[in-house]
Amino acid sequence: ADTDTLNVSDLGDTSANSGTLTAATLTGLGMTQGINYTTFETFNLQLSNGADTFPIQSTAASVVTTISGNDGDDIFNVGNAGNSLDDILGVLTINGNAPSASDVLNINDQGDTDDNNYTLTGITLNRTGMAQLTYGTIESLFLNTGTGSDNIILSNTQAGATTVNANVGADTITVQMTSG
Repeated sequence: ADTDTLNVSDLGDTSANSGTLTAATLTGLGMTQGINYTTFETFNLQLSNGADTFPIQSTAASVVTTISGNDGDDIFNVGNAGNSLDDILGVLTINGNAPSASDVLNINDQGDTDDNNYTLTGITLNRTGMAQLTYGTIESLFLNTGTGSDNIILSNTQAGATTVNANVGADTITVQMTSG
């Protein structure tokens, strides 16, 4: 079977931009029209060299998505409009890229009421009912868990700052190792 790849690049832009990614659309980033995409197995996005703000609300189960922040102090917000990770169905990789920048990864699940298991390593997040999230060159990571009785395992943390907001519920947090 063939593999179809969609590559989108905003590298020529040095302005700070905002955009939004869903399982079928890419909007913002200075485009007057967004991009609707389906039937691709791989989606690669290069953000601008400015300080971008980029929500990832959903990913399709059949698509491997990679987003690269490049230069600039980028903010990545993962979670749907209701602040749940339930719509991250396809494998997602986020790279801040500029090690001198202050890239922020906000993982927003605080609107989810289910009891979930979260495992955070220095490069991945796995959670019940969502595809794996892989990240790199992120200077600040914020994990906002749901309101159920969650089990949160920090098997390791990234080199930068990591903050876990457990919210309400009878949560259990296990810290096995930290690097940041």
